[in-house]
Amino acid sequence: MKKTMLSVCAALASAFAAAESGENGEEREASVFDRAKEMSKIVDRYCDSIAVARYWIKDDSSGDKLDFRIPYKCPNCGGTHYSRGEVSVDMGIPAEFAAFVIDDDKAIMADLRIEPRFIDRIELECAGETIAAAEFERCPDNGALILKTERPFGKAKKIAFTGKGAPDEPGYFSITSEGGERIAGLYDSAMDDFKRHVEAKCDVYEIKQNTIVIDEDANPVTIAFQTHAVLGGETFSSPNEWRREKADETFKRDEAFAERLKKAVFPVHIQLEAPKKNDSIHRRFSRFSNESRNEIDSVLVAAGSRLFIPVGMNPETTARIVRMTARMPDGSKADLEFEGSFLEHGAISVKFAGGRNPAVKPLEIDTRGELDFFMKKLKLVCAENRDGTLRLTFGEALADGFARKRGNKRRFRCSGPTGAASASSSRANAFRMMFSDGAVAAVGVGERTSDSVSYDEESSGTELQGAELAAFVSSPLFDPENVPRKAGDRQRRAWLGVEVQKAGVDALREKKALSFFPDQYRAESAAMVLSVAKGSPAEAAGLKAGDILLDMRQQGSESRTHLEIDDEPFSAMNWPEIFADERFIEFGNMGEITPWPNAEGGVNGIVAKFGVGAKVVVSWVSDGVRREARTVLALQPVHFQNAPRSRNKELGMTVADMTDEVRRYFKLGEKDSGVVVSKVKSGGVAAVAGLKPLELVLQVNGEGVSSAKDFISKTKGKKDLTLKVQRLTTTRMVPIKL
Repeated sequence: MKKTMLSVCAALASAFAAAESGENGEEREASVFDRAKEMSKIVDRYCDSIAVARYWIKDDSSGDKLDFRIPYKCPNCGGTHYSRGEVSVDMGIPAEFAAFVIDDDKAIMADLRIEPRFIDRIELECAGETIAAAEFERCPDNGALILKTERPFGKAKKIAFTGKGAPDEPGYFSITSEGGERIAGLYDSAMDDFKRHVEAKCDVYEIKQNTIVIDEDANPVTIAFQTHAVLGGETFSSPNEWRREKADETFKRDEAFAERLKKAVFPVHIQLEAPKKNDSIHRRFSRFSNESRNEIDSVLVAAGSRLFIPVGMNPETTARIVRMTARMPDGSKADLEFEGSFLEHGAISVKFAGGRNPAVKPLEIDTRGELDFFMKKLKLVCAENRDGTLRLTFGEALADGFARKRGNKRRFRCSGPTGAASASSSRANAFRMMFSDGAVAAVGVGERTSDSVSYDEESSGTELQGAELAAFVSSPLFDPENVPRKAGDRQRRAWLGVEVQKAGVDALREKKALSFFPDQYRAESAAMVLSVAKGSPAEAAGLKAGDILLDMRQQGSESRTHLEIDDEPFSAMNWPEIFADERFIEFGNMGEITPWPNAEGGVNGIVAKFGVGAKVVVSWVSDGVRREARTVLALQPVHFQNAPRSRNKELGMTVADMTDEVRRYFKLGEKDSGVVVSKVKSGGVAAVAGLKPLELVLQVNGEGVSSAKDFISKTKGKKDLTLKVQRLTTTRMVPIKL
């Protein structure tokens, strides 16, 4: 093994020496040889001080499995792979971790907080000797665990630390596994490892994890178990000086803290109404994992004055909420009521249906700013709903960096042992919280990534996206589009309130607007306003018929979205000819071929991405002058695509309520009544009588029809019917006998 290490170290030395300049080739070769010998001495000095700790994992008595990823040596290729804890259980393969011999019968390693109930046995291998071991002590301030062997090592050499503090030029020594072989490595320190974080007023040293820190003379200074450390303090102190406690003390504290958390975090079950088979919204947003489920398990968190469920549901899922229930500590269930959804975060706010619940003790919130947490150790808690049972796993993390989010908001990032942090479940949504002295400092809620209505999916088990909780729960902003809705309202989106058509280059010249469209494509896609709905956001902004739309942006943002119109696939159809075609029943029943504008296409589709309640700035050209105005997008009125429908099985037809765009197309007044034929069963009574989709039924037996429900009440059970039907501009009477 030492020959393998020597060859690697010599190669490293050759790489270093190749960068040196000099005219004497013999001197350069001597330099390489001398450096290789020195590095080989360091390898010989430490290779019998670095051990491999092997953990054999088991399921606990209840069948619960170890959830986080573990490294193991593959029996097939001999390399190191990572998988979940069940690999060790099912295949009898131990998880392997680096450890360092610090006494005749003790070795130290990174503390991954593997709960004792999952540990079958532990072994330490060093210097060709394998000895049974057990967890003995923990160093909670340094994230380290000390293992004690059942008998002293025979050949292993304990590391004798200098105790002199930080060296001038520290280096690192480690042994890693590559393809099943142990490879030694030496690393030089560089001055850029030292960084001054100006905002936090903190000197930080970047450390190579799981390595021995050595001084200029290759003497051991300390062992690094984390990636960053604050200069000074105990960063370079000997592990023999670290504060220790019994190995089980950590888990006792976790158990006590878990009892506190169970009064503020509860399993919650969300029941969703199943989407219809042909729900176009369901198809469009199928990329969201929770969109394909009718039930969601998550957790309810009480923090400060707010109850929230940290699940990133998009509007299409939230709209289908039927019932939400929380399981309380005594096993009872408590109904929850929807309160609102956060505008910038993937979470919803709720309240107990019966008012305040006395069993709930909200968590305290650490209101300090993110800079106050920099380089501080935080308790990491992962909460999961396991089929109605709350599971809590614990770990530690270091707030060692920052990330900038939308709006240039700063959030701190953490690193540390990945064990407890990576707990996840195929069904439950894992939710992570960071605590400082018992108060919650940050939570792992997802954030909206743009001004559209889409959310980040929850990424349990990966990088923590913490948001400072005090600002989160005090946020008054809710997303008015992301709310539960009745079935008929679920396809309604944000609305500007204009009906448009393609302007064409000639119209742009006439309106003195062509210069505002610098390229041909945009000029050909320009939208001209045909009408403005009363009481709409467009009317409030001052838009009028004949104006040419330009763009829209969020208030406070300079990112503009062009309000263009694509070719409507059915706009150029000869509708009189289509209506006369006997085959139209087959296509008309699809509900997507209509002579009036689509609710989700063109400008409507662009506006919908901003969301209901969005404060926007609209720009347009009027009389050759560019204008812009602020307005607030509203919820689109009921459209033919989502209008209430009723079905008469005896007639074999379905009708829908009359909506504004249908009235405009048929040139009807606001008070004109009637319903739209939305579907006709081929071969049914209505089809035989000549009725087709997209025709209007104005009267039944001489009486006006006000709605789809009214049509059913006037036709159900009747044997003789006379329907007044309108197709385009032509009306006719249709007698039906049942």
